[in-house]
Amino acid sequence: MVKTTIKDISIIILNYNSRDFLRTALRSVFNQKGLKIEVIVVDNNSTDDSRQMVKKHFPQVNWVQRDTSVGFSAGNNVGLSYASADTILFLNPDIKFINETDLKKCYDKLHSDNKIGALTARINLLLTGQIDETCHRGFPTPWASLTHFL
Repeated sequence: MVKTTIKDISIIILNYNSRDFLRTALRSVFNQKGLKIEVIVVDNNSTDDSRQMVKKHFPQVNWVQRDTSVGFSAGNNVGLSYASADTILFLNPDIKFINETDLKKCYDKLHSDNKIGALTARINLLLTGQIDETCHRGFPTPWASLTHFL
């Protein structure tokens, strides 16, 4: 009998020459408490040593190597095809969780109400600590998009 571990959340990170950011992001991901996490890194043909760093320090990561850069959306879709959890987090490599329960709080909120289908997070800028106002632009209607860029 094959025993499988069901994951609570699959985290997909698209990487392109982001070794140092990726290291910080992965440390903060694996520091999270209270969830069974699967991490998939899709590499868009990086030329730095991101892959070697991940294999050495984070062997539990599912590394998906692309021979060409397929772009942001397609790269994330590649990662999605490897995900085993019902809950998916698309995470940029330059993101760092501050507290070890940040991800669990988001997960719990997402699953607390069946009317909630997606979440976004508040982003604080690293150098100033100020909130990045561009992290939430409202519901993406044509009018909201037009007025944002005018």
